[in-house]
Amino acid sequence: MRSGLLLLFKVPGPTSHDLVEEARRLFPREKVGHGGTLDPAAAGLLVLLVGRATRLSRYLLGADKAYLFEVTFGVETDTGDQEGEVVAVAPLPAEEKLREVLSGFQGEIRQKIPAFSAAKRKGKPRYAWAREGKELPEEERPVTIHRFELLRWEGGGERAVFYLEASHGTYVRQLAVDLARKAGSAGHVSALLRTRVGPFSLEEALPWEEVSALAREGRPPLLGAERLLPSSWPRIEISAAQGRALRQGLWPASLPRVSQAALLQGGELVAVVDREGQGRRLLWLGGDEG
Repeated sequence: MRSGLLLLFKVPGPTSHDLVEEARRLFPREKVGHGGTLDPAAAGLLVLLVGRATRLSRYLLGADKAYLFEVTFGVETDTGDQEGEVVAVAPLPAEEKLREVLSGFQGEIRQKIPAFSAAKRKGKPRYAWAREGKELPEEERPVTIHRFELLRWEGGGERAVFYLEASHGTYVRQLAVDLARKAGSAGHVSALLRTRVGPFSLEEALPWEEVSALAREGRPPLLGAERLLPSSWPRIEISAAQGRALRQGLWPASLPRVSQAALLQGGELVAVVDREGQGRRLLWLGGDEG
């Protein structure tokens, strides 16, 4: 059984689902999922979960993310990126005004959920309703902006490059649209690179061609699933006998009482202890069955 994490350097073009399907061909006996999608036109870090690691997706889907992205000013599109139809044009913003309004996009803010998003309404993604030409009531969600900086001002104000660190659920395209509007202009995301997902950085990622080649050689570049868990949690090596007791719902007296921990056998993650309320929840992932 193969399980763990694949860190991919996604290039513009394929969808995240395309890459999940390719990974399923490499690991036909395993489940494969993702830790948050990227738009087809976007590039950067895409985390895939393979085998037992898919059972830990909740520890990644809510993680903070970081991006480098370019905004082209003067034109707004219905999708908020270069793939959409033009819906508004406006003068270019002044750099001083842009820096002034940027300070308002810090901390917890409420953000409109864009029409072209995967958020569901009545069981169907909002983008599906939008493609059918149906307008939905506007909805907002709270998101947290940890860091939002203007890095470069280019083309006489036509383009600007930003760095963003934000909570799960932040729509970068909508952020660009809202920022441009408040600066008295219009804008859309013209390039986007995701540089971090939770504890994982783009520097660790490999292009799909290299991942595929290594996997076909029998050397898939899988990282241990324990890396999904907070680094502050203890890592505890357990014996086969302790593992059997845990699977029977018994906590071995030889194990320390902990509220959160990664339990390993032979260095491989086999179980997660995560306190919920007053109880202790054990999620058994696999390992020794003897």
